[in-house]
Amino acid sequence: MKIIDALYRRKSVRNFMDKEIEKDLLERIEGRLRDTELFYKDEKISFVISDYCRKSFYAPYYIGVYASDTKRGMINAGFVLQQLSVYLSAIGIASCYQAKSVFFKPVNSEGKVLAISLAIGYPNASMYRDVEEINRFKVDKLCIKKEEPNDEVKRLIEIARIAPSSYNAQPWRFVVYNNRLHIFVKKHMMGNIERFKYVNIGIMLGNIVIGSEELWIDIKFKELDDLNRREYGNNEYIISLVNKNTDGRIV
Repeated sequence: MKIIDALYRRKSVRNFMDKEIEKDLLERIEGRLRDTELFYKDEKISFVISDYCRKSFYAPYYIGVYASDTKRGMINAGFVLQQLSVYLSAIGIASCYQAKSVFFKPVNSEGKVLAISLAIGYPNASMYRDVEEINRFKVDKLCIKKEEPNDEVKRLIEIARIAPSSYNAQPWRFVVYNNRLHIFVKKHMMGNIERFKYVNIGIMLGNIVIGSEELWIDIKFKELDDLNRREYGNNEYIISLVNKNTDGRIV
């Protein structure tokens, strides 16, 4: 399956076959994790892939991602793991995000915390769905439109909209212009929804990067100091995106 098709058709799977993943494929998965470019280059992450598990837990393998307990660290964790999960879907390996894991220590030897984990394995049920089956907020709930977005920006918004999130919270919000987006996250959510909001933003940003690469949409991210200094009620500014195929304006 093509990566772009996997992006739209991936779904979480909670029923796995009791079957080992081939050694060379596990090495490819590890290489993919290691080689994925970070969203924030100055915030390193690390990962652990569990051994094959025959215990009572429902997945045969788990991947744990460790990061600094900061906004940038958590965004990096979600950003990298989402790109891996879409790749896995494209090659027939199912996955499901896990908020907690009994396989990994909460803090590793480097002092990084377990940000998120991913259960993976061969599926024992359907691992794909039609786009129409995706249960997400409508675009109008997620966006404030200052201008009508161009066709490429519309496609990026849709790709962001369908990203998975913990408890399906979908905490991202967008201020939309013709050739650019300002990306925000909702603040002051309850419990684990608040705890994983930056991981969720990273997952959504991972979707955008995959989609832009697959659809040949030239984009650039930039954090704007002017927007960073403002207060936005129950929303926190994260980053801005510009569609570079246009005139390149970002503010």
